[in-house]
Amino acid sequence: MLAALKKKSRDEIESSFQISGKKGLEGTTFVATDPVTDHRYAIKLFSKTKSAAKLELEAEMQSKAAEFGAAPRVYYHSATEKFIIMDALVETIVEKGRREKWTKTPYDYQAMIYALCIRLDKAGVIQNDGNPLNLMVDKRGRLYIIDYGFAKEITPAVLKKRGSQPNVNLTLWHFARHLKHYKPLGLNDLIDIVNKYLKSNDYVDTVLRDHGEKLLKGELMPSVADALPGGESKSQEPMSRPPPPKPPTMETPVRPPPPKPPAKETPERPVPSPVLAQSSMETPPAMERPETPQAPSRPPPPTIATRHSLGRGELRKWAAQHRHMGIDGNSKSEDIRKAMERHRHEEAAKIAMRAVGTFISSSKKNEPPKRKKRPKATTPRRNRRNRSIYRQFVQDDREAIMARIEARRRGR
Repeated sequence: MLAALKKKSRDEIESSFQISGKKGLEGTTFVATDPVTDHRYAIKLFSKTKSAAKLELEAEMQSKAAEFGAAPRVYYHSATEKFIIMDALVETIVEKGRREKWTKTPYDYQAMIYALCIRLDKAGVIQNDGNPLNLMVDKRGRLYIIDYGFAKEITPAVLKKRGSQPNVNLTLWHFARHLKHYKPLGLNDLIDIVNKYLKSNDYVDTVLRDHGEKLLKGELMPSVADALPGGESKSQEPMSRPPPPKPPTMETPVRPPPPKPPAKETPERPVPSPVLAQSSMETPPAMERPETPQAPSRPPPPTIATRHSLGRGELRKWAAQHRHMGIDGNSKSEDIRKAMERHRHEEAAKIAMRAVGTFISSSKKNEPPKRKKRPKATTPRRNRRNRSIYRQFVQDDREAIMARIEARRRGR
């Protein structure tokens, strides 16, 4: 059967065998069963664009991990047809947890995950892809780590950067974080081990490691009783410390309350005489404070000249300067004042509209690019002055705006 599988092409594999699980982005796994021995083979068929060098590196890394019992055994890989033949497993730990309705990651499987990461360190391989879907079990529930597409060799530079246990630093760290995203595996104590290792690279949880090795070697059968609903829940204390035994309950004799000490007699203080009390009650005469000189009051702000303060001569002078409006200097003072108010209102509107246009255009010119820091002064002084005139015009403060326009006309 294995010899026939090695000679098959991509099309023959896709048409002859069924897909195991779901079709992946980089590859799809097919399962083939030997009719004589009933042995199941997994054929991981990669995409046609898969690099031959990367495929050979993945097969090499998985073979090294399989020698230490951390990954399924690799039988053959083809760089031309882009597939790898290995031992087939039953299901992922996520599927097993959902099917059996786990409430957390069982203690035995946490031990196996930790022991597998230590075995990968001994094999000199960093798996570097802590996706819980890469944790698969066989028929008896024994755990394996698959998918070595991102695996790397452990070099002295890696040991210098990650410590003596690189897979605890990377792979176990990923597993502990990503298991929380799956409801049946959310609760686990693996992140505590990673945190302790990050503080000290010499940390090893020997109790959990030894228990995981016994499960991987087949000396014990993995149990999930502590993760089932209503099952025995193990304590949340650190795994290296077993729960302390409960001391036997002993009936303690009832002790009588201790006698109260006698109250101490406080000596009586002498009562002061009324003469002394009266003298102590008298307050000394209040001291006269020197009068502080008051600050001189500020003069009131100068009042702005209103339109009624203009004399007949100034009105005639203004009418002579604005003959284009059809006003004669001999007209009545009231008519000249009305024409003056109408003219100033129109002039204010023109200045306000011109100020708005100038302000908008200057803002667009001085507007910095989005990614650069905006400078402090973006509006010229003249535009700031026109903007204030426009603000007063919008607020209908005619007296203030007329005074400012008049001041500007006179050159102040």
